[in-house]
Amino acid sequence: FFFSSSGQLTMASHHQVSVDTPVLAVDAREAFSGLTETERLYAHYIAQASFEGSKICLFQCSWESPALFVLFQACFLGESSTAKYRQKCLEKGIAKEQFDAAVAYFATFLSNMGNYKSFGDAKFVPGVDVDTFTAILSTSSGFTEGMAALWESIKERVFSTDKELLSLGFQPNGVTTYFTSNCVQEDAVTVQGVLDQKGFAAYNTRLRKTAEGNFEVMVASAEVTEEVVLSEAPNIKAVYGDHAVFMQRVVSNLEEAKKNAANDTQVAMLTKYIESFQTGSLDAHKDGSRHWVKDKGPVIESYIGFIETYRDPYGSRGEFEGFAACVNKETSKKFAALVDSAESILPMLPWPAVYEKDKFLQPDFTSLEVIAFGSSGIPLGINIPNYDDIRQDEGFKNVSLGNVLRARLRFSDSEDVAFLHSDDQVLYKATALEAFDVQVGLHELLGHGSGKLFAEDDAGKKNFPDGVENPLDKAQGVQSWYKAGETWDSKFPGIGSSYEECRAECVGIFLCVQPSVLKIFGFEGDRADEIMYINWLHMVRAGVLGKPADTYIKMQPTCKSDGEHTQNPHRSRHICFICSINFSAHSALEFYKPGQGISGWGQAHMMARFSILQVLLEAGEDLVTIVPGSASNTVIRLDRSKILSVGVPAIGAFLQKLQVYKSTADFAQGKQLYTRYATVPESMLALRDEVLARRKPRHIPVQHVTRNLAGTVELLSFPASLDGILDSFLARFDHVDQDLLAQWQSTQSEFV
Repeated sequence: FFFSSSGQLTMASHHQVSVDTPVLAVDAREAFSGLTETERLYAHYIAQASFEGSKICLFQCSWESPALFVLFQACFLGESSTAKYRQKCLEKGIAKEQFDAAVAYFATFLSNMGNYKSFGDAKFVPGVDVDTFTAILSTSSGFTEGMAALWESIKERVFSTDKELLSLGFQPNGVTTYFTSNCVQEDAVTVQGVLDQKGFAAYNTRLRKTAEGNFEVMVASAEVTEEVVLSEAPNIKAVYGDHAVFMQRVVSNLEEAKKNAANDTQVAMLTKYIESFQTGSLDAHKDGSRHWVKDKGPVIESYIGFIETYRDPYGSRGEFEGFAACVNKETSKKFAALVDSAESILPMLPWPAVYEKDKFLQPDFTSLEVIAFGSSGIPLGINIPNYDDIRQDEGFKNVSLGNVLRARLRFSDSEDVAFLHSDDQVLYKATALEAFDVQVGLHELLGHGSGKLFAEDDAGKKNFPDGVENPLDKAQGVQSWYKAGETWDSKFPGIGSSYEECRAECVGIFLCVQPSVLKIFGFEGDRADEIMYINWLHMVRAGVLGKPADTYIKMQPTCKSDGEHTQNPHRSRHICFICSINFSAHSALEFYKPGQGISGWGQAHMMARFSILQVLLEAGEDLVTIVPGSASNTVIRLDRSKILSVGVPAIGAFLQKLQVYKSTADFAQGKQLYTRYATVPESMLALRDEVLARRKPRHIPVQHVTRNLAGTVELLSFPASLDGILDSFLARFDHVDQDLLAQWQSTQSEFV
């Protein structure tokens, strides 16, 4: 970290990328070696489609990101390797530390596919000044006159730490390129209302506001087809062909993958995906997802499309994502056992049976070894598809990304886990991986996979009986539900994704205390108790540094605080990433920006965990205590003996409310509840300074590159280093993408 003369973190330094940023290798060599050549070809083309499509993420991040990507390609490809480029810079008098700072910046940029963190939405800037950075770029033979002009046009924005540019969001509190720069939040609300009425989902779109004040829903598709009028007043039409060049590349690679598909279900799935990406039809993608759900136990698992809405400030538009992975059969066995037991576990949840799905549709639940993941980040687990109707009526899949999980949860014997008492250090480090396996399984399968949405179709037919009792108000009963065209995302704008992550996290810790559940994972007796304790301790630790809001905060010495409640909307976060958390480094307050109410939360999962901590602190009886010390040794304690007697009842009551409000589409009550627990009072912000001072740089991944050599696919590996990340991207994208630059130049004036 960089400090001012007064010892305080400066605004610019807080956003600078550290040269000590750790790198983890996503290693799939052993799994890949067991594949047939046909399976390798299938995986290769899915990987190619995923990575080509991931370039769309640049256009979904910030105005300057696509141009910065082209500059990286031009300058580093111009010198053939990072090592050679470094040597040339050293010969020109540039210090090694300065070049390494530029490498750290570009490695972080490429890992996030943009200059805002995919986990937290905060902007990051180079750790050297603009003149030095320019000197490094200009040393490359690839820094042509055209590249120099391109850099001149974006360098001020790249280095700026102006307040309004420090995070993603609607103006004036952030930046977004899901909307043209003249759009405001009210425009998003207006257009979404029309889209809901038309049943037109926004996952694969951006929104343009014309100079005349009309709206164009920009649909991603390889084909540029006729416009479709959606509304005359306000004037809204759908225009097709956004990201056309990348969508065509995705289509071409999926056509090749289809030739190597393992079965007819995969062929049907890819055929529908191709139709969707060719024409922009989201219905075709939904049909492809239906086939994907039916493709049980494939050797190569994959998914691709506009999936997670974490980065859209309104929470309706999906970021592009695609992956190819091998199934780890041994690790998958315990997840399969959990699936087989799900119907006996679901009744343990704290809501009446009528609030549960009519039939639990047993999904695939597998542990995967990631070969390629193209997007702005790699999660640890996923529950997809995100289409509510498919999830509720036809099914879904859960995946745990095993090689990513193993790489992240490694501790050295000498490493201290921040904010944990010395009594907990050894057990935490020894148990975190196994405990997180349990939480991933419960969160994804029985968290996101549970609960029913009460809904009414176009014909007025309801999917729930009349007279359903509301357990929160038995006298009043159920008064609201989802009308035709309404979805979870559209009914719970601003808090939906974080609310859902909170619900799923609560399910995980609520069920992990059950001996029958822990036995499924192979834990009994004292070891089961340790798994339960560490899982709860991790949840408390992840949220405690966000500090509780109103009600009661039990610290030593005792302190009370009555925080003001705010109703500011939080950026929507969609179902269903388990966050890629570094257990030793990250806590809630790192992702909270003071002064913005609950809108200040920059990360859905951390807002969720903070809210869970609030519930546990409110439960009292010293279940959770925060023991303040000096600026560097505050610790948290969880009373293991009170988890069952105090913690579980508190979480159960909270979880019931979350589910009832979700089932009944009761946004007003749901928002009031969630705002209460997610609000951070001024009196608790001092601990945020300690969180920032003690935090460590977040791990970034280096992935393999697959290469097709006349029908034989090889898997290239790279060192777990910042240089390795850059060299992997140079191998993956081995020429300057002029089409990418052309798209940026054709639309950049609208998004600046």
